[in-house]
Amino acid sequence: MALTKRRVITTRMLSAVSHMVLAGAVIHEGGLTVINSDGFALAGIEGEGLTCVGRAHTSADNTGGADGAQTVITRVDDASRYDNDPVAPVTRAHIMKACYIKDDVTVSSAAAGRSVAGTVVDVDADGVWIKFI
Repeated sequence: MALTKRRVITTRMLSAVSHMVLAGAVIHEGGLTVINSDGFALAGIEGEGLTCVGRAHTSADNTGGADGAQTVITRVDDASRYDNDPVAPVTRAHIMKACYIKDDVTVSSAAAGRSVAGTVVDVDADGVWIKFI
């Protein structure tokens, strides 16, 4: 039902968000982090149907653990620089467009078989700066 008077809304800072880690997954601090279709986090990998949830702010090792036995904190509040795919490089022409996950430290301009990493905000000699969500 539409509001008919002022309503106080509860808010939350989303700069750091906790995600349950997939059984057997290892996520390294600084790496691209994704969630699978069941909502469990793993290190960024090449594949379709994954959702990038940001840069790992902490490391998590769920080797031998069940789904959700460990958590990882991700950050989405800043731009992060990742390596550029030498085969299908991101260029300045891709600024403000999507780039795609090749692995947990590399982004690509090639979409086929890959999930979106984020939006390109800059490209320099050291890599690709991306913004999440």
